[in-house]
Amino acid sequence: FGDESPPPAGRVPEDPGQPEAREPGAWRKQWDPEDLGGGVGVLPPADSYEPRQDARPSGQERPWEVSRPVPPNHPTMVQYDAGRHPRHEDEERQHRQLAVVEPKDNAIVAPKTPASFAPNKESIRAEAAATQMATKMRTGEWRTLYDEMGVRHRDFFQDLRRHRDREKGTVATGPVWKHLATQAKNLAADFDLQGILEAIKLFASVRFQDYDLYLRLIGEVPRYVTSAQPLQLIQFLRLLARMRLRERNYVDMIGAHLRQSFRSVKLNDVVAPRYLVKAANAFAELDVRSNPKAVEAFLTHVEHRMGEFDAAALCKFSPIFVIDFMSASLRRAFLQRCAEAQAGFQGELDECRNIAAVEFALRKENHSVVAGMQPWVKRYLEKLKQHCAFDGWGAVSLPKAASTRDELEQVAALAHKHQVNPVSGQSKRSVDIFSSNLHRDVSSCLSYLGITHENGVESGPFLLDIVAQDMAQAHKKIIYEVNAPHHFYEGTEQLTAERKFRQRLLARLGHKLHHVNAHQWSQLSPASRITFLLRIQDEATKANIQLAPLSSPTRSPGLKSIGVPRTPRQRLALQQAGTAVRA
Repeated sequence: FGDESPPPAGRVPEDPGQPEAREPGAWRKQWDPEDLGGGVGVLPPADSYEPRQDARPSGQERPWEVSRPVPPNHPTMVQYDAGRHPRHEDEERQHRQLAVVEPKDNAIVAPKTPASFAPNKESIRAEAAATQMATKMRTGEWRTLYDEMGVRHRDFFQDLRRHRDREKGTVATGPVWKHLATQAKNLAADFDLQGILEAIKLFASVRFQDYDLYLRLIGEVPRYVTSAQPLQLIQFLRLLARMRLRERNYVDMIGAHLRQSFRSVKLNDVVAPRYLVKAANAFAELDVRSNPKAVEAFLTHVEHRMGEFDAAALCKFSPIFVIDFMSASLRRAFLQRCAEAQAGFQGELDECRNIAAVEFALRKENHSVVAGMQPWVKRYLEKLKQHCAFDGWGAVSLPKAASTRDELEQVAALAHKHQVNPVSGQSKRSVDIFSSNLHRDVSSCLSYLGITHENGVESGPFLLDIVAQDMAQAHKKIIYEVNAPHHFYEGTEQLTAERKFRQRLLARLGHKLHHVNAHQWSQLSPASRITFLLRIQDEATKANIQLAPLSSPTRSPGLKSIGVPRTPRQRLALQQAGTAVRA
């Protein structure tokens, strides 16, 4: 095979696999490179043969195959229909795959591929692109596709995802996250919309506190709003609610563009009902109604698609959206749909916490709405009330925690709190449920003062933060409402909509709340914090004494009367309370 002498001319049989193949044994004259006006480097016609799929991989060529192409009229290429030698078949396959073109006039010619021999549009476009790139490389007009900024983006997101997976469920702090935040600020101008949303989501998932970082990232969103998809707008709205960024301009901008999307006929195929629920909860959490037309358009769209929500989706609606945002017609349609789907009775009891809070708020604030409903809807609401009262811990709305780990601790503590002791038959009321680290600090200070209290006491569908005992009247209670940093909108001292809704319903139950705010607590020294709690305790004690009726005293196990102290024990209790306050 390595003979340098010119091989004799020969004939090859037609390929039986071709549609135009003749009978076995048929022959045709092999193409002649000299007839085409070329030489060794001239390629055969496209219809002379078909490339095989079982070609030898690149890098396994023999030395003579690389040095020069195999002539088609070589004796080894002459095959018979009666049978093919394995070596002949291998050499024929190698010849069909190999195509070496000698460059002319120092031109850079792209290597041929088996697909180049197929007479189709893809191969023609590939050859044209290769030739164009070769021309640009020869003339110096070629530019590399390597993007240095793209590599920086890739490395940044890889580091961010790795650290996020490592600290997921906690509050991220430390120099690593500060470095990642600095990188995000520098790269924000080069991110596309999907990159901006992903960066915000990764930082928000670990509760990273950097108000400037979030403002820097969301400041690039208006460039892409006009070309954004409805799902991307809803995702951005959810991220704003998750980070408690109550930016009215951005919310109005998203609402205006969603209003245009609601007019589209194909929106039902794009936005699933569960995404509508998430968008509704985000609107309610941000509590922005400065664009009434956008809010009205969204409510109309939700009412139009109310029949698409199943029981699980109905239980996901926020009580704030149902009570404060829904119109009268939409609220009636919502209650009717809940009664039809029997929302709250399909899954676990803890899945009906939102619907239980809705029923409680309707009973306390919108009794006229319930009175005007159909009898079967009234029966459903009464049945739901009994269902939630049967095992109250499952339907209790837990306070919003600062991290996922705190949420899991709340659920575990609440389940343990309502376990019944098999010996005494009483529940384990000594288990404390905390909503934040600030809640733990306040409880520790009260314990240091010797004030008897309990953390996480049920009251309707909510849990009271701290219920302390009055130092002068044991049967009286002093309720502390601990407002942690995550209970305020980011960068403000305004409580979130969820927190205000909770405190409003607790006031409906007759509770007087004494607030301990995070921005006030953080500025106090340890000694000043003790004085601060004693002042609250003293003011609450005086208020309870003034409200106590003198004519009809109430009996209690420790005191005979709550009016003017008549016994030495009562006078001693008041003296101790005054001494503690002065201290």
